[in-house]
Amino acid sequence: IESECAALAAKSAKTSHIVAIEEAVAAMQREFDAHTQPLAGDQLFHIRIAEATGNGALVAVVKMLWEERTGPLYKQLEHHYDSPALWIAAMSEHRAIVAAIAAHDVTAARAAMQRHLTQAYKRFSTGWDSLH
Repeated sequence: IESECAALAAKSAKTSHIVAIEEAVAAMQREFDAHTQPLAGDQLFHIRIAEATGNGALVAVVKMLWEERTGPLYKQLEHHYDSPALWIAAMSEHRAIVAAIAAHDVTAARAAMQRHLTQAYKRFSTGWDSLH
């Protein structure tokens, strides 16, 4: 879903959408620099991409997915794999996504989001595996 959101955003995002997505990445960086987990900026980034599609149903789905990601089970597990290196990687991946959206490159935006979600899954899985 989020890969297609990135692709649709690349196709239809207006300058104001791109600025809003970039502001979410900047918010993540500020949170990180303040030694705070940049989860709020991360969530905002993904929601703003969905908003840039102009499709309210996609926005609702992405918000629902984030509610699951920030639920109690996730909160209990996240400290096992959270690290500064994880967030540095995620922000770098986010910058690649927004660059592709800003370039209106549908294929690159889709691929960058797929790469980000795959890497996020691997980071989570590695942390999860270390618990066993």
